[in-house]
Amino acid sequence: MVAVVPAIGTVLSISLPAVPAASTELFTKSVEQFLITNTILGIVIGIAGLTLAVIAKLPAGESIAALAGIVWLASRMLATLRR
Repeated sequence: MVAVVPAIGTVLSISLPAVPAASTELFTKSVEQFLITNTILGIVIGIAGLTLAVIAKLPAGESIAALAGIVWLASRMLATLRR
């Protein structure tokens, strides 16, 4: 059990920078749009996840990661519908 805790922390810390990039790659046409969109989406996910954690009395890291996963899934579904 003790060895699992650092692994979970690693997954959570990787999810915040990776999810915005994976979520917006199909919707941006230039590198500038990609970088700006990723930054904004990362900030929104972080703030929304923290807000959710405070309101629902949940752990912040897990709330942010779960919200990021939902955003990624929604972006993939939207990209599939757009094709």
